[in-house]
Amino acid sequence: MRNTIKLKGDGRYEEANASGVITPGQFIKVDADKKVLRHATVGGGGERLFAIEDPFQGRTIDDNYAVDDLVRYEAAVPGQEILAILDAGENVVAGAALQSAGNGNLEARTSTNEIVAYAMEPLNLSGSGAVATRIAVRVANTH
Repeated sequence: MRNTIKLKGDGRYEEANASGVITPGQFIKVDADKKVLRHATVGGGGERLFAIEDPFQGRTIDDNYAVDDLVRYEAAVPGQEILAILDAGENVVAGAALQSAGNGNLEARTSTNEIVAYAMEPLNLSGSGAVATRIAVRVANTH
């Protein structure tokens, strides 16, 4: 069982208040008020920001941030390995290109949408009752 979002490599550590509920491992963005929220554009791009756990506040990867909580996050760099969240209903193989699912999670890339990361392991969440689940990913370049 993995207990940290940052698996390998180091990006830039940042902090900001949450403007909504955020789960460690979710793909996030900074809003106009300099708060963070779940990345909400399906297939959209942006800086590779991922919420991470906050052990200094006694939070693990399983503890969500609430509105106005101080969120720790990583401005990930290409090649960095992160424990992100794959959306329920997805079925990916290792090496699959992933895009924003529009809810902070990632999903299999479709069409020419921007690649956020690549799956480092297979994960099948296509069965009934499947829930969004963490998956090891390698962060892609921004475009």
